[in-house]
Amino acid sequence: MLFRSAFERALREHNEKLAQTVAERTARLQQAIDVLKRAEAQMSDSLKASESQGRDRMAFLASINHELRTPLNAILGFSEMIHGEVLGPTGNPRYREYAGDIHASANHLLDIINDILDMARIEAGRMEITPSTISLPRFAEWAQTMVRTQAEAGTVTLSTRLDPSLVEFVTDERILRQIALNLLTNAIKFTPAGGTVTLSLSGAVDGRLAVIVEDTGVGMRPEDIPRALAPFSQLDNVLSRKHRGTGLGLSLANRFASLLGGQLAISSAPGQGDRKSTRLNSSHRT
Repeated sequence: MLFRSAFERALREHNEKLAQTVAERTARLQQAIDVLKRAEAQMSDSLKASESQGRDRMAFLASINHELRTPLNAILGFSEMIHGEVLGPTGNPRYREYAGDIHASANHLLDIINDILDMARIEAGRMEITPSTISLPRFAEWAQTMVRTQAEAGTVTLSTRLDPSLVEFVTDERILRQIALNLLTNAIKFTPAGGTVTLSLSGAVDGRLAVIVEDTGVGMRPEDIPRALAPFSQLDNVLSRKHRGTGLGLSLANRFASLLGGQLAISSAPGQGDRKSTRLNSSHRT
């Protein structure tokens, strides 16, 4: 009888401890669940706020785009008319020179607006891919035409190397143009007079298109390459101080390349020029 009483007491104590342990662990579990619920609610609120901010930012940029382009188009049009003396001689030759400077400055501002809008669209995931079959020889000719004036102004020689086995490629031509233009203009910008810039288009064994731009420019230190690829970054050298910009050129080229399945790779050394390359996937037309 005494043994049974001791057993029942031990069993009761054990059950009480077990109940207390279960209660404590349940309370801790409930606390953890409450923390997770609060975190989930905060994440949901943050996501909604982020989406709202993204929409607000795009609306703001669209408004700024309209407000800036309208006067810029007028400046471009009228300065071109004055520079071309469409309505008659300007009288003093300096006025014609000033009109040319105004036109060039307005074009520079327009390029900055386009770069910022492109970066915003990419970050917002609003850059759509529209594949088409393009002629690579014709594309290379177009690219040279677009940067020829800049190259001639800097006394830089342009050249093109094409893979004879690759005549056509299916991709988004608009995005490919942006990649080539950003790489070429950057190469020309940092290549001193008498240098060369070469655009190469070739096929790869995996069916990709290799886009390579090489120059004999000032080059950069390997440790500076990540900063050159960062948005709004400017490397400090004589040519960059002479030709200021937004610092978006290489960053945009890299972002555009990523849209087509590529990544921009740069190899460079001070005084030895740059080699910028990416391999792009072939897109399927829908």
